[in-house]
Amino acid sequence: MPEKSEPSSFLSQLPGMVFFFVTVIGTMHLAHEFREPVMRWLSLEGGSPGDEPPWYFITGDFAEGICSLGALLLSLFCAALAWKKWPQSAGMMVWMPFIWHGGKIAQSWIIFHYCPGLLDGQRTTARWPTFESYLNDPLIDSAHTTILVGTVVMVFASPPLFRLLRKARNEQPVPIAET
Repeated sequence: MPEKSEPSSFLSQLPGMVFFFVTVIGTMHLAHEFREPVMRWLSLEGGSPGDEPPWYFITGDFAEGICSLGALLLSLFCAALAWKKWPQSAGMMVWMPFIWHGGKIAQSWIIFHYCPGLLDGQRTTARWPTFESYLNDPLIDSAHTTILVGTVVMVFASPPLFRLLRKARNEQPVPIAET
């Protein structure tokens, strides 16, 4: 029969859960809100949804990936702050942002790689001449899938790994000081 959790244990973890939700939802909101300012800052504005090549979507997704990188880094910083006091919530603050932001960051990197001169105002690409080619790009799809699968593996592999490392650390013999 499973043991009942102590109410005091739940109450002690409640601030960590609130911190987790505020961090994750706040960083998602910040990534979305900073997209337009980042586009203006990097001079990525221009184009309309019907243009070929689809610069409207390419530049928007590039800026969104940059904002997602900032949101991910902020989440990791908050997780580091919370790690000692609320390790369960901090662990979720590590892997959940990878699910939401990781694919966008990878897509932004692909755009940066395949659109040389994008930050200099030059708009040249041979990879996505049409919206369909951009929308169905196998490299972007595989990057999204790789990030998602890698994050899920991290979620399931990290708790046993942390337990194993903790156990090994606790079992190490204490050196005896010679007199």
